[in-house]
Amino acid sequence: MNKHKLQAFLQGYIQCFREYDLNALKTYYQLPCTLSTPEKLVLVTTDTEFEQEFSQIFTQLQEANTTALSFTDVSYTKITDAVATLGGQWRFICDQKTVFAEFFACYQLIEQNNKITIVNVMSHEVDNRVTFSHALALTPEQE
Repeated sequence: MNKHKLQAFLQGYIQCFREYDLNALKTYYQLPCTLSTPEKLVLVTTDTEFEQEFSQIFTQLQEANTTALSFTDVSYTKITDAVATLGGQWRFICDQKTVFAEFFACYQLIEQNNKITIVNVMSHEVDNRVTFSHALALTPEQE
């Protein structure tokens, strides 16, 4: 797993949220995986559970009339050649040009057979952010 692979991974991952593409998004996750927010922890073991969780997220974004999103201040740490922790700040803007949601997300990533997937994502208030050892720059269109 290297910087260029992580940049390409994030570009595709972010695009799934821009397009509300549930099927493409599913390819970025390893099942089983865990999704953690301050309110709940979910173990996702099946495609049906994955679709249920992310359909709810996409519905919330659509109902808020989200017109823009960004994933910034990205950094990562390699644990091994195949395992990394990556974090960044999500911001979702609604049609009123106001911030609908903003939070720090921390991802546990693995690479198997030359493919990176997410095994765990934790979302926290922006104040609870961490900066990992390597910055990862995304171009404005990737953010």
